Amino acid sequence: MTRGSNVRLRMVPGSGSRCGCCSIPCCRVRRVRSCFTESNIGVAAPDAPARAQDCARVERLPRAAGGLDLQAVIKRLTELEVNELWVECGPRLAAAFTSSKLVDELVLYVAPTLLGADAAPLMHVSGLGPPGSLPAFDYQDVQRIGDDLRLILTPRNS
Repeated sequence: MTRGSNVRLRMVPGSGSRCGCCSIPCCRVRRVRSCFTESNIGVAAPDAPARAQDCARVERLPRAAGGLDLQAVIKRLTELEVNELWVECGPRLAAAFTSSKLVDELVLYVAPTLLGADAAPLMHVSGLGPPGSLPAFDYQDVQRIGDDLRLILTPRNS
């Protein structure tokens, strides 16, 4: 559970950081489970562009340095009685959640294909400090799915 809440956060980095239905730069929370329902929620700053369609709920939350206030995101999801969520995000938001120690489980898919130097990084983690200061993870599950591998990692307790 993320610190200070009852929310279990699973993150899939590398899957983009825009809501698929409305192009709002946001944290897309998929397969949200609360005590009562399962649904999709988008989380965006108050000044993000208006949605084109009403195909997903969007919670407007304050900004912090570099993006959304992630503590406010977790607090609001807790208020909404969300107890499990799956975040699909790009490299900046993945790094923000990880460096804030809000990730309970990291799900990675590895394909046997080289993407080259122009590919987006898994996480944008430059400037976090000396070696060993980056978050470390332990393997919880490794499973072959077709030609790909699915890795499920949990933060290593230091």
